[in-house]
Amino acid sequence: MKIIIIGGLTNGKILIDYFLKKKNITIELLITYPENHKISRYKKLDRLIKNYKLKSIYDLNANKYYNLIKNIKPDIIFVIGWSGMIDLKIINLPKLGCIGFHPSKLPFNRGRSVLAWQIEEGETRSAYTAFFMTKKPDAGDLILQQNFKINKDDYINSILNKIDNSLIKMLPKIFFMIKKKKFIRIKQNLNKGSYRKLRDDSNSKISWNESAVNIYNKIRAISKPYPGAYYTQKKTKIRVWKSKIMPKKIYSFNKPGDVLKTYRNGDKIFMTNDKPILIYSNKNK
Repeated sequence: MKIIIIGGLTNGKILIDYFLKKKNITIELLITYPENHKISRYKKLDRLIKNYKLKSIYDLNANKYYNLIKNIKPDIIFVIGWSGMIDLKIINLPKLGCIGFHPSKLPFNRGRSVLAWQIEEGETRSAYTAFFMTKKPDAGDLILQQNFKINKDDYINSILNKIDNSLIKMLPKIFFMIKKKKFIRIKQNLNKGSYRKLRDDSNSKISWNESAVNIYNKIRAISKPYPGAYYTQKKTKIRVWKSKIMPKKIYSFNKPGDVLKTYRNGDKIFMTNDKPILIYSNKNK
């Protein structure tokens, strides 16, 4: 059984580790991120590549290697931890299909930046989904979904760890289907789904006119290893990595954006639209 993997990050490493240990399966090609590429949860794969003598390409554009992939005649292509689009002609090459992974309960939250959107909007449950890739992003038949909770105190890094743990639980089931050459296929109802756009820095700005819980959710949605929420102070962006909603009495003279208290270590309590919120300083977190 010949497989090709396009991807990286921590979940990509987990998948590679898993299939390297399976008999009768060979990873014929790995296309992964260049070493100097700046991306959250980047995981160097050099040791795996060297120890197992994996044929590897470091390039963000996997589509350039269509002829190489075609000549390998893969049974399966896995795309994981990868934000680039894959051409349909590559998706259609493997005999058993091209399998992608997405951090939401498809068909909901298709698209980009979906974990951050889910956390910011206060969702409490999600899933990691394996699916067959098609021309339309995140729209192919579902194979497996591993549910997980988004707790109120979970920051994005904790959720990314839950994604990795979900993959670990899913891989034996996927491997069983590969051996049988028979996959679960559940067609998505895209009429009931939703699609998310890629976030940019404008989505990271804190507005003190919002409720404390909305600000708190924004901060934990894009905390490390993501770029971080921010507020402006004298035209300077102040990045925020952690916060806490404070149970303090509200006074009529407290206005959104007022600094209610500044601590010696740099922590500050700001007034929001409804409750005070403690913003931890960068040097403390």
